[in-house]
Amino acid sequence: MDSFDILSLDGGGTWALIQARILQEKYGKDTTGHEILRDFDLVIANSGGSLVLAALCANKTPGEICKIFTDIPTLKTIFDRRHSPVSLLGLERYDTDSKFNGLKAVLKDYASVTMDALPALIGKPSLQIIITGFDYDRERATYFRSNKLSKMEAGNIEELVAGRQPSGAGYQGVKLLDAIHASSNAPVLFFDKPAKVTVGDHPKSRLFWDGAVGGNNNPVTSGLLEALANDVPVEKIRIVSIGTANTVLPVLYGEDGEPDFDADFLVTRSEIPSNGIRPQISEVKKMATAIIADPPDAATFNTHQIMKLKYKESIPRLIRINPLVKPLYDHTNVKWIVPGAAWEPKDIRELFTMDMAVTDAWRVGLINQLCDDFFQGFFDNQGIRVGGTKLQPIIGHKTYAAAMADWNKWATTPSENLA
Repeated sequence: MDSFDILSLDGGGTWALIQARILQEKYGKDTTGHEILRDFDLVIANSGGSLVLAALCANKTPGEICKIFTDIPTLKTIFDRRHSPVSLLGLERYDTDSKFNGLKAVLKDYASVTMDALPALIGKPSLQIIITGFDYDRERATYFRSNKLSKMEAGNIEELVAGRQPSGAGYQGVKLLDAIHASSNAPVLFFDKPAKVTVGDHPKSRLFWDGAVGGNNNPVTSGLLEALANDVPVEKIRIVSIGTANTVLPVLYGEDGEPDFDADFLVTRSEIPSNGIRPQISEVKKMATAIIADPPDAATFNTHQIMKLKYKESIPRLIRINPLVKPLYDHTNVKWIVPGAAWEPKDIRELFTMDMAVTDAWRVGLINQLCDDFFQGFFDNQGIRVGGTKLQPIIGHKTYAAAMADWNKWATTPSENLA
């Protein structure tokens, strides 16, 4: 068996522009989406990453996908700010119905294509496509698959338990647009209500939140488990997981010997109010944003452990590419300092605190500037596990250039030689 190659795309709203930029660096701006997808055996995505995946399924080039995330009118249809009584609390800020129409306009004719029909249209019938969501009523992670016979589908599992081979009889198909709409509907702090999705032949819509609620903002582990469940040997699996940037800040506890810092936005303080009670709205916001991050590198590190990979600085069979928005440590002056090349103070401050759903040219420009600096090595790569007091990658690729170099090796190196 040849290698089994997986592409995993994180959620992250407008920051999914980073994924489009990375694909453009890898494949060029004019390679069609279908050509790119045929490079893989399984592609899994969540939220903003699911929009990148959908655009690839619609045969858009990386250059065209970048334009989706930089065209302000398009972004404002997807993230349509609406006011309601709870807007004063900073909650329920974007209109779910408007997002559906915005996504439909982006996908055009591909919007109505069902998930199971996509691989043949792409030109690789064996390709598996998975988009993650969260069932609002059942309160469980949901996977919209193209593979009717997957041994991760509930109906097929029932048949296996009964001693029969999977038939796909219980497969509940959805349209590409519906899957993307469900996957990209982040709750509480972002969208005003669950997404309504038609599933299979059910006469009434089912309700969904973003797949991040089910722990799949970085869906790489779910992609690996999908492959393993369907009898792919682990030693044949190669994975590239592309993120949408993570902000990682050192925590100050008020202890002796803690490093100094150049600006307050470079650090976070561990503080408990004098009365011991945090404002409830602050806690809601903290939990709502926590689901769209991967701060302990949990998903990629779990994947590393399941694959039983060695503890090495660079692991070519599991590649995580994701810029870290974090301060740099100045050893000489024992201080956290501002990263990047020639950033204006207001710009770098905004980058560190910016929402995932940005819809103005200035903030979109900051994401592009981050990409430019990341490609040149001015921002660290997340790698597989960040650790230590300096918040640096301790497993995986420390820089974008190193990660891309190993990804490029896939074209000429057998998977067993990349262990």
